[in-house]
Amino acid sequence: AYSNYPGGLQPIVMAEPYININSIMADLGSGNGLQGLLFQKLYPHQSTYQVELSGDLIDTGKILQAALEIDEDKIVWVNDDILNFPLDQLDFLYLFRPSRPFGDGVKTYHILRDKLKAHNKPLTVFSIADCLTDFVDDRFSTFYDDGHLTCFQKA
Repeated sequence: AYSNYPGGLQPIVMAEPYININSIMADLGSGNGLQGLLFQKLYPHQSTYQVELSGDLIDTGKILQAALEIDEDKIVWVNDDILNFPLDQLDFLYLFRPSRPFGDGVKTYHILRDKLKAHNKPLTVFSIADCLTDFVDDRFSTFYDDGHLTCFQKA
């Protein structure tokens, strides 16, 4: 049944080489946070930021966190718009198409583009239902793309 979950199993399976004990990751628009929680459970790392606008979904995520027995100090729940979250500390970024890249939605990608452009350390990005490709600069290279999951890396 998890294969029907938004994002699916592919990011979970592929993430292992890109997340280590010192990694700091974020899931932008984390919803109930299950994807980020699974990354933390399967590949323990310094911290996972779960950035979500809905307080109700965060409350559900905290229940899932407790059920998965993930230490409270490993998950940081951020109840805010994803565009307000700073990306500069991250090593790994996960996002599931935060908006469609046209009309007002294109502003989201311009802001993400600017934040990624200012990011000055290695970063791996897993983008589900990818709309980010046209907005990342040439420092990012695509190392995987199956039409659903697109993975970028910047050294």
